[in-house]
Amino acid sequence: MKKMLAVLLCGILVFSGCSEVPDDPGKVPDTMYKEYLIDVYVVPEQLTLVGVSNEVYFSISGSQYAYWHKGAKLAEFLRLAALHGGRIDREVTLFPEYYWFANGDYACYSEDFASIDVTCDQPWDETHPVGSSLNEFFTVAFSTFAPYVRNGNSGPEVVRVEKRMDTLEEGDLDMIVFGTLRVEMVSVKQFSEPFQFTMTLTTKSGRPLSVSWPY
Repeated sequence: MKKMLAVLLCGILVFSGCSEVPDDPGKVPDTMYKEYLIDVYVVPEQLTLVGVSNEVYFSISGSQYAYWHKGAKLAEFLRLAALHGGRIDREVTLFPEYYWFANGDYACYSEDFASIDVTCDQPWDETHPVGSSLNEFFTVAFSTFAPYVRNGNSGPEVVRVEKRMDTLEEGDLDMIVFGTLRVEMVSVKQFSEPFQFTMTLTTKSGRPLSVSWPY
């Protein structure tokens, strides 16, 4: 396996194109021997706004620990691997949609997330004052390795999740695939003056990552 090309465009393509089955039923997947399910762990250190339209995209970036590293970085990779499914030592099916990590390398975040929350600097309505959670009005989409690991390293390695934020359950934000999160308003709301939203992702260790965007 080659080193992952950690390019933002790659992350966007992963989250927009990843699926459990090929788009073309006649497309034949390749297989690859993998010692570890996850080849690269990315420490969630910074939440960045990628683009704003009807759908808002966010990237999460940070330090990386990979199987090809040496010394202390390799030791940290092995520690993280033990926490996230460990060794698999077998052939896995790699659909072309997954190749945005060079030649089949898989990457996820080194720490799972406990919550995601959207707030606004203006009242949404009478029952949602400034600073209150607006999760019921937004959906979030991402991909995850967690169901595969929980199922004893069997089934689809990557599963797509798309839910209204207030319906996310415990564990939904575990082992998120490195790339972008897509956030979308359930229904467009008109305001009389400009305002801004703030999204906060909180890791299970309690570290918040926040970014704001105008509307």
